[in-house]
Amino acid sequence: MGEGGAVYTNNPTLKKILLSMRDWGRDCWCLGGKDNTCRARFSQQFGKLPFGYDHKYVYSHFGFNLKATEMQAAIGVAQLDKLSNFIKNET
Repeated sequence: MGEGGAVYTNNPTLKKILLSMRDWGRDCWCLGGKDNTCRARFSQQFGKLPFGYDHKYVYSHFGFNLKATEMQAAIGVAQLDKLSNFIKNET
């Protein structure tokens, strides 16, 4: 099965890069149903693209689209139930 993982950071710059990487390298990302939260979606210039090109479709980083299947998610949830034992056995 092999995909999956998690990242935790309190660094705002790293957070922006990580969110971009998990979303195909997209430069702009908004939560579902929350378009234009940056208030700059259509007011920027990107290289030779026309002024006002939709920032949501600018890709500035290499990125991925690694979505877990339902089976992988179910296994992950079952593994989380064992987390306290994993931690106890490591110490």
